[in-house]
Amino acid sequence: MSAGDSVHVGVVSDVDISSGGKLVGRVAESVEVVSGSASLESGSSIDVVSGEDVTVSAGGDLTGYTAGAASLSASSASGEVVGDASGLIGGAGSLSVGGDVQLGSGGSGSATFGDGVSVSGGSVVVERASGLVGVGRSVEVTGTESVRVGSMGSVVELSGSGDVEYVSYVWRSSSSFDEYENLFETISGVSEVVVRSVSADGARVLSSSGGGTVVHMDLSSSSSWERVWSSTVGHGSYSLDGLHVRFDMMDVSGMRLGASPRSSPSFDGWSTVMLHFGRSVDSGSVSVSASSVLEAVSGESVSVS
Repeated sequence: MSAGDSVHVGVVSDVDISSGGKLVGRVAESVEVVSGSASLESGSSIDVVSGEDVTVSAGGDLTGYTAGAASLSASSASGEVVGDASGLIGGAGSLSVGGDVQLGSGGSGSATFGDGVSVSGGSVVVERASGLVGVGRSVEVTGTESVRVGSMGSVVELSGSGDVEYVSYVWRSSSSFDEYENLFETISGVSEVVVRSVSADGARVLSSSGGGTVVHMDLSSSSSWERVWSSTVGHGSYSLDGLHVRFDMMDVSGMRLGASPRSSPSFDGWSTVMLHFGRSVDSGSVSVSASSVLEAVSGESVSVS
């Protein structure tokens, strides 16, 4: 059948087209099919090829099923769901991305695994605006060099290949100064010192120099002073609360703090500072000592065995 112009076919009832061979249709422009329902079946494969865009739109649900594998390839892809979304994988799942990955949620998030979970990377950071809680039958944190947990109010440090004994000393000075030293009974075999402030705004360094201020810590050993730490700070206020300085083992009988150029004062909030001198002890022993006061506080009970 052929026509030089338009052709209109109207049928009141059903239309059935069958062919023992191929069925070919060629249209120069567009094709439109309107039906109450439509079904397309093939005993073999079905190919859909378009030289431009392809759009699939449904007013209701859209379901896709295949007994074999499904593959989607594109130069770029995006997906958007107005309501909720869920995914179910009966077997194993794998996701590989050649570039960066970012996952964000406006609400809370939850991930549940029936077995172990492993996260690895060049560096891993976990942040939370409020609390961060970890719960487990046993919790193990291992660092090849050191492990540090700190805040403005407290500092906990675990380091070294053996046990470490900390000898505490209360720093004695006015709250503010430019340079000051404390002398005390010799503490032998010291290899580290931790600076701790009782108050949140203590153990601070002040710098009024636009070119920077060099802050230093000296320890007295064998009647001479040895510089074990120094740092250059810019204009402003800086906290030394939690400062952990390691050095070669020595016998310590004093500490001196100073700054150059001086800011008058260079140090502030040092009337509530404690120093914890760490030294190695034999394996299997634990020792806690203080030059003046050692305090333990508990709302219920304290047990030592």
